[in-house]
Order: sequence, then structure tokens, then C-alpha cells
Amino acid sequence: MTAESFERLLSALDPDRQSAAQLYESIRGRLIVFFEGRGCLYPAEYADETINRVARIIDQGRNVTDLNGYYFLGVARNVLKEYWKKQARARPIDDAQLTVSPLHDDDEASEALARCVDHCLESLNSVERTFIIRYYTGERSTKIKGRRDLAESLGLTNRQLRRRAFSIRQTIKSCAETCLQGSRSEANESAS
Repeated sequence: MTAESFERLLSALDPDRQSAAQLYESIRGRLIVFFEGRGCLYPAEYADETINRVARIIDQGRNVTDLNGYYFLGVARNVLKEYWKKQARARPIDDAQLTVSPLHDDDEASEALARCVDHCLESLNSVERTFIIRYYTGERSTKIKGRRDLAESLGLTNRQLRRRAFSIRQTIKSCAETCLQGSRSEANESAS
């Protein structure tokens, strides 16, 4: 956001600069809580993205009403939808880590396993899903640093962190095996 955009946003919030600044901080705080409560990994970044989008809308000259209320929340909901789509595409858990036996040793089996893993990730509660995504995000040193930061943010030792990841991974594995069994049953029924 440019300095001019920020000034226009503050002016739209309140003509009094001091009141506008307080309202801005209040809105930003509520947006952070909104994204935190929905399991976003970096809620402050998504709050800032929401504010930036509203600022761009104001820059485009659109007449925006109720800025200190529902408008920001509506934009935040759109940002949240994009976040979950992005998380679903990321598929942080390598299928091989589950060691679930696929239908057959081919692309169809791999696709079935991928669908099942995605389904099982979606069936986790938001806290578990966010945890396991953060646990498997990154490569090598980035992953190690990310896990260290995750443990610190949750107040866990490395051992506790690994245990929690193992437990969630087992839940996903069990769910994926059940899902694959369903796929096998469907495949057998359609073949008959």
C-alpha cells in the first residue's frame, strides 16, 4: 500500500486523524483475531492483505459504506477462502509418508491416494490441520527452522512436537486407509 492509499484509507475511516488511527488499529486487531480463530498460519499477514484490498477499492473511487463494520469482514472472508484453497493445493504431506497400500501400482492408485489424503486433511479440525501443514512445510533447513518455531510458538519440546505430528499422521493414515477401502469397494462393484 502506498502512502497516498494509506492516507485515503484513514480519511475514509474518520476525518479526524487520531480517531482514524485508533479505528485502523482496532479493525486490524479484529481481523487478526478473525484469521487466528480460523487457523491461519500468519493471521497478521492476512489482516494486512485484507486492509490493502480495501485500500485498493477506495483508490478505485468506489463508494464504500460501513468501513468500521462489516465491509472489512466481507473482504476478510474472501481472503480466507483464497487461503484455504491455497492450503488445499499445497498438500504438505507426502503420500509416501503414510505408507498406505494403494489400489494398484499406477497413476490411478496414486490419484486415489492423493484424493483420500486431501479428504482426510479436510476432515481434521482447523488446529490439527494447521499444525500438520506447518509441520511439513518447507525443505531441509527451512523445515527444521519452521518446526523449531512451531514448537516454540506452542510451548512444546521437540519430542512433544514429534509426538503430536505422529498422532495426527496416524489419524490421517487411518482415515486414508478407510477411504482407500471405500475406493476399492467402489472399483470392485463397478467392475462386476
